[in-house]
Amino acid sequence: ALVFGVMGVKADTRMVPIGMMALCYGGYLILTAPVTSFGTNQPDLLSGGLFLCIIAALMELGVLLRSYLTAFRRKTAGVLLSMQLLWLLLLLVGELLGKITMCRLLDLWIPPQIGAMGVLLILGAWEWIFCSDRNPGVLLFCGLLFAAALSEAVNELLLLWRERIVLDVVVALFFYAYAVYGIVSIPLSIRKAARAERLQSDLEQSRIVLALSQIRAHFIFNILNAISGMCKYDPEKADVTLIRFARYLRGNINVMQEDRTESFSTSLAHLQDYIALEQVRFGDRIRFRAETPVTNFRLPPLILQPLVENAIKHGLNPKKEGGTITLRTEQKGDRIYITISDDGVGFCVSDPVREGAVGMNNVRFRLKELLGGELQVESTPGKGTCVTVSFSVDRVRL
Repeated sequence: ALVFGVMGVKADTRMVPIGMMALCYGGYLILTAPVTSFGTNQPDLLSGGLFLCIIAALMELGVLLRSYLTAFRRKTAGVLLSMQLLWLLLLLVGELLGKITMCRLLDLWIPPQIGAMGVLLILGAWEWIFCSDRNPGVLLFCGLLFAAALSEAVNELLLLWRERIVLDVVVALFFYAYAVYGIVSIPLSIRKAARAERLQSDLEQSRIVLALSQIRAHFIFNILNAISGMCKYDPEKADVTLIRFARYLRGNINVMQEDRTESFSTSLAHLQDYIALEQVRFGDRIRFRAETPVTNFRLPPLILQPLVENAIKHGLNPKKEGGTITLRTEQKGDRIYITISDDGVGFCVSDPVREGAVGMNNVRFRLKELLGGELQVESTPGKGTCVTVSFSVDRVRL
């Protein structure tokens, strides 16, 4: 992880705890090796060294498990790790002050540690069961080490085998497994970093294309002509429209400079500015209704507007009397759904690619890469079109 940091390559976030665990396991193996004379000369230092190796490895194991979790399970794991660290600091202070011995410290620390690791493993199993895209490898490794530690704790009471033999075997396996994983991860991480750079470039390009597509020359000319006409018979309305137009342009220009997520309320306000400008051109042929009980989430910019623009251009404009666009938000389980529906002319989804599909594809691409989201289109000729955007709430929570 340090080498990657110096190289400026973004490494796997789990490489730091994995590297620390391998380091601790290696120290444990050296200190317990039969050829090491250190333990016979300095038994107190040996016990302290083993204690530090075990504590550090188990704490890093908790950090690794936490990186595997999401949603409230991740927060719960964070609280448990913080409590473990606080308890350890209190015990170390007591040992330094001479209030408790090293053996007593271990007796007071190991049972809560085993209990906390058990809770973390339960949370990890929950994550694996309900999130099918999670890799069970981390959970398996952590479960094996937990089982080894638990078996050694039981052996302390029953004396079924030689002290620490199970833990020694498991630690050796972990050391070699993590060492090999770290070496193999180097080329994999470099390839991932290169892919991430290409993806970032593609996302930036798609953002600029979307922003430019919303500032079309004929759209600007039509709005300016409409404002010019208003100045003669309704100066107040012209002023309001000009302010909306300036705010709309500023929002699109800002997107070309940066791609930060924004609150849904901000996205909705930008969308309402756009619709108000279209209503200046088309009057009451364009009607808009928002039903948004769920608003506490964030979105990448320019997700909603291209979809509404498609609805106006391909759904309502071809219809003489126009129609209504309805925006709805709802949450089902751990996913948020945004639907944009219209009662326009509709189309056959199996038809060849239509004009405007590039904008739709850009939105779909940005949704997938930035939020892991999906975009689905349903349409019936003569009845209208419904576009549904969905994504996990964990990726967009305010």
